[in-house]
Amino acid sequence: PEQRLVIIDVIARGSNIDLKELLSQMAEIFKGDLESSTYSIKRRGKFMPGDHDDEVSGEKRKQLDLQFSPTEIMSVHKFKKALYEKQSPYQHVSVYEHDDPLEEEPDKMTKTKTLFLDGVLQSNVDDEDKYHETLVHPAFIASAVPPKRVLIVGGGEGGTLRETLKWSSVQTTTMVDLDVDVVKASREFLPSYSNCTGFGTTSCFDDPRTELFTEDFIAWFEKHMGNDICENREGK
Repeated sequence: PEQRLVIIDVIARGSNIDLKELLSQMAEIFKGDLESSTYSIKRRGKFMPGDHDDEVSGEKRKQLDLQFSPTEIMSVHKFKKALYEKQSPYQHVSVYEHDDPLEEEPDKMTKTKTLFLDGVLQSNVDDEDKYHETLVHPAFIASAVPPKRVLIVGGGEGGTLRETLKWSSVQTTTMVDLDVDVVKASREFLPSYSNCTGFGTTSCFDDPRTELFTEDFIAWFEKHMGNDICENREGK
């Protein structure tokens, strides 16, 4: 009591209970603050298809399974806050702010942000630059002629776009990403990925050299390039 601390272990019997929905209620009951609380949601035991209640299936089952996802966030990190969560037509998109478990000073909580797609880690703001730099610049350096037109397939976070627009030779960068919700989430909650300040506009997505298409790449390619990959793009 003197530390104003309470430890609660909630064990739900069955597979049709969403513990995420109970978190805020528990915090309110004990007059706590969820954002300053440490919690984890873990699956105990193994659930087989026959173990699920008959009335829970399909989309509801997928929704219930999301309470354990992303697994790393729900089980490892002490601090976690969902900044963005949405089920797009293609995947579950989420951006989490969380503590850094590798922090050398345990008493000092360093917060960071990570993008997840279908619960799988895509990139983290602390080291995404290393990935995107090595993805882009070796190809530019190896090119015999400074590239003028660049095509990015995917890349909704904006990091690849940012590194591409650093090259003054680039006249047009075309980015084709299937999921517009990834782009929206990244622009709002991961703005450093697409920060072109100093060599372009504030957001790389607004740079006049950027062409952004949110559609299936194969369909886009056939529409804009046809069947001949060597065909002149002019007029298409």
